[in-house]
Amino acid sequence: LNQNMLIASMNKKLERSVIEKADLNIIISQSIADKLPAGKKEVLPNGFDPEDFDNLEKIPSPFFRIKYVGKITEGQDVDKPLEWLHELSKKRKIGNIEFSFIGTLLSEKRYERKFPSFHIRHLGYVTHPRAVSEMYNADLLLLLINNCPDNKGILTTKLFEYIGSKTFILGIGPTDSEAAGFLKAYNAGIMVDYEDKHGFFSAAFKIYDKWVKGISTKNESDLTQLSSPQQTKKLTEILDKV
Repeated sequence: LNQNMLIASMNKKLERSVIEKADLNIIISQSIADKLPAGKKEVLPNGFDPEDFDNLEKIPSPFFRIKYVGKITEGQDVDKPLEWLHELSKKRKIGNIEFSFIGTLLSEKRYERKFPSFHIRHLGYVTHPRAVSEMYNADLLLLLINNCPDNKGILTTKLFEYIGSKTFILGIGPTDSEAAGFLKAYNAGIMVDYEDKHGFFSAAFKIYDKWVKGISTKNESDLTQLSSPQQTKKLTEILDKV
């Protein structure tokens, strides 16, 4: 324990020294920037490459497709939203939901046994172009913010690729997080709290109801500010100031 405390203390001193002496520190989120030691800091979040979504094939499906793309990491509970979906399926007598795991290795048979009310699809690891195509060819994307301290500034690359796909995003995490702010600002989806089952029900069923009626749920907002060309332009402007 003492050794761990010593290492942590040394890391803090090194972190402070690097940030204080750097001509510029580029930080991925405001929340993380606020928690770091004083220094010259600029916040520049991730973005997405719009060319990744050019000329994608639209694949029809008889299922309402909900997908989680990416690795399940510590602090991400995928079982809870699946339990909520299972309950929603039974309550609303919905039999055409498909849930896909893409990019993570989990027991397909276990989930099929546990959640028999909808179809489980498990792709495991795929190429980036395939992952992007899967995001685009979904009706709802599940976003899980790690349930851990200081999680309000978590802004993964996947969040912005999710937004770039223009598919509705249902997030589970802090509703006052920066990720929630991006979903709201770009009309890309909604964040519900970790225990907000009814909020999850409401958001999921609204999208499902539109899908059943043949109403497009694709986001029509202008996403230019989150594109990689625009992010590169911002980075150039930041570096020109140094």
